[in-house]
Amino acid sequence: MKTLLFTLLFVPFFAVSAADISGYELPELTVTPLGSGTLLKVGRVSEIGRFRIQNSSRKKMVLESLTLRNYGKAKLDMALENSGVYVGNQLVSNGAFVDRKNITFLFGSAVSEGFTIPAASSVIFSLQSMIAYARPGDDIELGLRYAEDFVIREMSSGFQTSITEKFRLENYPLHPGNLNVLRRWYRYRR
Repeated sequence: MKTLLFTLLFVPFFAVSAADISGYELPELTVTPLGSGTLLKVGRVSEIGRFRIQNSSRKKMVLESLTLRNYGKAKLDMALENSGVYVGNQLVSNGAFVDRKNITFLFGSAVSEGFTIPAASSVIFSLQSMIAYARPGDDIELGLRYAEDFVIREMSSGFQTSITEKFRLENYPLHPGNLNVLRRWYRYRR
């Protein structure tokens, strides 16, 4: 009995993947950063990142969530409001959770599983947000910190695949704006 208990307690547990089960290979996706890195002004809805996902396999993939880290100086929880992911002019994300350095986009809902990336195609995603606050010198440079932060799976099998390479999007400097106070009775004197 002691030997059985000892064996049960100290048996190492390993994660099982699709390749371990049957030699099944998951498709690999390629992410290409795009964008212009233009100056973003406070008070405007602006693009804070753009990238392309290339699905070269013959299988449909489902994007469920994406967490990006800000490598810039801006505090995202103060700087951004109403963030979303767009394909063309259509909003494809269900919501966004923002903390100081990270932003997480969700794509699934009770009705749908996530955003479907068709087989043998590419999709361009645009990250957009209202710029609510900025200090002089603030900028936003989003990037994938860990491969596990990009949750995407194969539609038919349900196996989760990952992005093999980390990436960083363009750097977008923030313009805090100017405050000018004008009084009618004030006149410039020499």
